[in-house]
Amino acid sequence: MLAINKWKLYRPISSNSRFITAEVKNSKDETYFLKVAQNQLARVQLKAEYNWLRFINLKIFDQKPFLSPKIIKYHHDYLLTEYVAGQSLDRLPIENYFSQLITILNYFKQISKTKNILFNPYFPEGKINNFLVRKVKAIENKILTKKIITKAVFIELLNNIRKNLILSSMFAHGDFKSSNIIKSDKNQQLYLVDCEGGGSNLPAYADAAHFYYHLYKASKLKEASIWYKSVSNIFGNDKDFNRSFNLYLNWITLMELGNEKFSAKQAKEVAKLVDKILLRSMDSNHD
Repeated sequence: MLAINKWKLYRPISSNSRFITAEVKNSKDETYFLKVAQNQLARVQLKAEYNWLRFINLKIFDQKPFLSPKIIKYHHDYLLTEYVAGQSLDRLPIENYFSQLITILNYFKQISKTKNILFNPYFPEGKINNFLVRKVKAIENKILTKKIITKAVFIELLNNIRKNLILSSMFAHGDFKSSNIIKSDKNQQLYLVDCEGGGSNLPAYADAAHFYYHLYKASKLKEASIWYKSVSNIFGNDKDFNRSFNLYLNWITLMELGNEKFSAKQAKEVAKLVDKILLRSMDSNHD
């Protein structure tokens, strides 16, 4: 575990069934970010975060649209990184979102170069397809008993997943949304954080769809529309783009509907998303 004589707790940040996070200080009074795994699943995710931070710092990109916290020390139980003091993009004035749009789009231009390059150890030879369908079917009763959506709508969502299944994968953050983009108080640069879901085991363009999903769920409809049009202008000619976008939106919606901790307000927003977005084809006419 972490050497107690070298580090001291400065400020607890969060605690849940997976992770404990906190600010810690060393003997020089320098502040760092500590993330401690609570169980075996969290250890796997912590290792994924460590690998993601190492990968994003490799020289595979022409330029870095985002900075990432520097790794100080990794152990299977904890990850110690640079602490980035600042505000997340979702807490900044709305004009900040539009001013950073070029940076966000550039991130996707860079990671699109990794399409099908990385070996995917989790779902080789198309096994991701069966995994997605099995995962959704496993939570069918949980979703339908909440009576947020009907059986007919559930079947349509599941069919959308089946018909849009793809084999291509791409390097992904795994939880790409405004709250995980931090504008540093120190240098005013953007940092991408909280990447324990990152790697190459998500469908191509999953991060782009995830970003759209969270804008829409937060009722930022104008931003969501601008985002979709902007990203589709760049990648719309890729045959996998619309299929991936549609697949991931259907997938993440059903996964969230099956979330035990889903609040009534969140359920209402997602139900609207199902009604207005997921049952329509994601194509160039989308607005």
